[in-house]
Amino acid sequence: TIDRYLRHTKDRVNSKPVSEENMQHLKYEAANMMKKIEQLEASKR
Repeated sequence: TIDRYLRHTKDRVNSKPVSEENMQHLKYEAANMMKKIEQLEASKR
């Protein structure tokens, strides 16, 4: 989930900090992937 992803990224030590704009984009992409996964799972039923 997005929360798990965010916890994982907070635990990582990066030499280059992630910009706020980039983080928003990653959240958007993660949400889109979640929707696609849910649609695929629903189509299997």
